[in-house]
Amino acid sequence: MSRRSEASRGGVTIVTWSPAWGVPPIEAFVGANLSRGLPVRFVGLDRHGAPASGPWPQESPDESVPSRLPGTRLSRNRAMWAHLRSFFRRFPEATFVAFDARALTLLGLAAPRSRRVYYCLDVLPATAIRRAVESWMISRSHFAAVSEPAKLAAPGVRRLALERHASVVRNAIPRETARRLSQLKSESEELREKLDVPPNARVLLHAGGVGDSFGLAEEIEMLERLSAEFQLVFLGSPSSVSSSNSNHPRVRWTGRVSNRDWNRWLAVADIGLAFWTGQGTTNDRQWNTPLSWNRLYWYLAAGLPIVGGGHDAIQRFLLETEAGLNVPGVAPARMAEGVNMVAAAASTFAASSALAFDSSLNYDDQVAPLLEAIAT
Repeated sequence: MSRRSEASRGGVTIVTWSPAWGVPPIEAFVGANLSRGLPVRFVGLDRHGAPASGPWPQESPDESVPSRLPGTRLSRNRAMWAHLRSFFRRFPEATFVAFDARALTLLGLAAPRSRRVYYCLDVLPATAIRRAVESWMISRSHFAAVSEPAKLAAPGVRRLALERHASVVRNAIPRETARRLSQLKSESEELREKLDVPPNARVLLHAGGVGDSFGLAEEIEMLERLSAEFQLVFLGSPSSVSSSNSNHPRVRWTGRVSNRDWNRWLAVADIGLAFWTGQGTTNDRQWNTPLSWNRLYWYLAAGLPIVGGGHDAIQRFLLETEAGLNVPGVAPARMAEGVNMVAAAASTFAASSALAFDSSLNYDDQVAPLLEAIAT
């Protein structure tokens, strides 16, 4: 039997250490495989810290996952190892796609003969010993996919990249999801009323992280330098922001929004914001840059103009897509100038944003090399 036939019969099994596996990139990958008629299963931890497995669930994942799971890390590792070993015996022909290095390592130890693919969304901090073990296990994978070019130089992935067994799969949005986004524009008026946004206001949307590293305080200060027609909408709660201006009269907060629901708020936006200050970060930033931010690709899928800055990766993204303007530094006065310039040519930037999505920065095109590697 050919490898392609075995892959088709065995299907794809998603492996992840975190119970919060309902994130957009994982769901986009699952959808791409299901559309090809492949069975998709999963092995991971549930919200109680116990191993769980089965067909990929159709209902929304439980997002109320506690920050600290029950039990010890060692006990969870042992339970996950045993579960993976048993699962591999049931599905030896499956291609196992691990979305984090810990899950990949446990899989390699539990089922060394399994066909493993490493799909790297983030490179997380690790001790030297753990990094060495995970790097070795990554380098023994059949293939690796990374969410941005910088990760091709990450430990373990570098060897696969040199052997041409790795590809970049941006955290882009599937075409079908983008079509649904265009239909959601009809909800714009209703959502604006819910936020008490005037009908003729120009909405600046901050979608994504709401920590100090993402320029929230600077964006609120920027608003003071813009005319009264501009309103600023944050997806999240002001409780996570240190700025004393979080209750600014032209700032709106949606409150907690689930992974499955927050993209509908794109319908209220006129311009997407993507700033980075880098304050208080712990992840290895040489491998994790803003090119992995989901929000950049959601903005493209919604055809939104973008104003951003604070990182070379954001500048490269905006030069590549021509979807907006990069602001040198993260100074509120310069940010306001950038917003005014983009607002004055909004239709031009919006057209470039939509074109960038349609031509290559959609998930269907991005994931094609990975799907081919899995099938062969």
